[in-house]
Amino acid sequence: MKKRTLRNIKSNLIACWALFLILLPMSADAQVHRIGIRFVNDAAEFYDCESDSKFIPRGNNYIRLAKQKRPDGGELYYHSTFNVGLYDTVRTAQALKKMKHYGYNVVRVFLNHFCDGGIGDKNSHLSHIYMNNVVDFLRRAKANSIYVMFTIDWLPIQSRVSAVENFWCPDFQCTNAQILTSEGLQSNQLFFMRFIKELIVRNAPIDIIFAYELRNELTFEPHLPPLSLSSGTITTANGKTYNLAKPSEKKKMLEEGLIYWIDQVRAKIREVDPSALVTVGLIPPQNTDVISTDLRKLSITTPVIWNSSADFVDLHVYPIADGTTIQEFVDRFGIAGVKNKPVVMGEFGTIKHYYLSIDAAVRDLQQWQAASCAYGFTGWILWSWDLDIQSDTYNALDGNESVNRVLAPVYRPDPCATASLDLQHPNIALDKPVKASRFTKNNKASHAVDGTSLPWVAGDNAPQWIEIDLQKPEPINKIRLMVAQTPAGETIHQIWVRESNKDYRMFKEIRGRTTDSQVLEFPTSGLTNIRFIKVVTVKSPSWVGWKEIEIIK
Repeated sequence: MKKRTLRNIKSNLIACWALFLILLPMSADAQVHRIGIRFVNDAAEFYDCESDSKFIPRGNNYIRLAKQKRPDGGELYYHSTFNVGLYDTVRTAQALKKMKHYGYNVVRVFLNHFCDGGIGDKNSHLSHIYMNNVVDFLRRAKANSIYVMFTIDWLPIQSRVSAVENFWCPDFQCTNAQILTSEGLQSNQLFFMRFIKELIVRNAPIDIIFAYELRNELTFEPHLPPLSLSSGTITTANGKTYNLAKPSEKKKMLEEGLIYWIDQVRAKIREVDPSALVTVGLIPPQNTDVISTDLRKLSITTPVIWNSSADFVDLHVYPIADGTTIQEFVDRFGIAGVKNKPVVMGEFGTIKHYYLSIDAAVRDLQQWQAASCAYGFTGWILWSWDLDIQSDTYNALDGNESVNRVLAPVYRPDPCATASLDLQHPNIALDKPVKASRFTKNNKASHAVDGTSLPWVAGDNAPQWIEIDLQKPEPINKIRLMVAQTPAGETIHQIWVRESNKDYRMFKEIRGRTTDSQVLEFPTSGLTNIRFIKVVTVKSPSWVGWKEIEIIK
């Protein structure tokens, strides 16, 4: 078999970074981080080292995005929170002050690794202005007692396009190179050491840093070398050699390589910042042990959680309103029974297209957070605080702060308990009794009013109907329906209403082209004392169904 080693890979990139580190002396006066980890009843937990009290991370991702130039001349819409010329001190101050007011204690922020105005300057140094912005943020966070968690997507070197992507060929590419090669490992070690030393030199309040996150969402690329190779052997950063012809050897290479990388990078961070907490972000793994080259992202989680020296793990788990439970995600991550390190949900939130309304999203979000406590989650960081330029998720301040009102510690001190939702216009159809002309085994009529995107499906063509019993006469302000329809096409739907002891009357007929997940919404002024609502589909190109029906009081 062909022997593949790393000996022929040039190390000019590492030498460059090493020179910068030599020129920057280490500080013997690194501050002690206020948040640490201790063991209570054999289980790891966060605690405040000054007050000796348990610390429960509850906060928000604070995100700014902007269209920026890439080093190769292209454009990218990417994180710009601390960017040169874009850092907004006024908005930052207002956001942190408001977070403090609502009782939050953690904020997660992204470093821009790549674009012009980001952390690296044109000479591959750390940008002086960018670092000043980072320090300013830390000082403002400390003034509001908000602990900062730094995360990053990639090794932040401006010359990365030529120095990394092409540099590692033919055996390693992209994240595979970052994790599995000794050059990738050393480059990451040198960056984090450099970043921390720059903070120390600027007398930044290191004690307000909650954690350094080695990657936002760490995954491998199976379609790239060495995972895409089916023959030969390869030696990785840990000095071990693996047979690429054996799937079991590839899996072992990833698991051992990832643990080694985390342990070694963390060790270097601890050299310059001895009390620092180090973590890594992870996404749910695929439900398979097969490393398929068809995958573009491969998440390895169980070895990191149980065997790495990461102080805690950051798992990104979003409720998706299709019936997927926390238990299913726990099984995929492999965290059942974990006590050796805290588990934080560093990203969770509600994706708009899964929900008929923000009220449904808020209800699901609260239940999701509370349910996660039983599976070992001890911290939660919402995506996101006020990202109004991203339209696909609800942020904390959307809907007159509807999300904030169910997550903020001042409103809900115990994240593991649900509270009654103070909704101005509640959905009175939620979980009410329903009847339908027919339904399939897995798509019952009750799915149309359960607050998720699980659909009711009749299992047959039009005409079909579904009826909701509100159980008492109610005034109705609005009706919303989320379409379950494949393929798209022309439809005719009728809304019928009935008061107690009276006959049905048709309130509205809807004609036109509809598509799957489309939301049909219309006001219903003048409807009072209504107990029953029946939705009749007269014409449809698909089996009749609805993902959700909301009746707004």
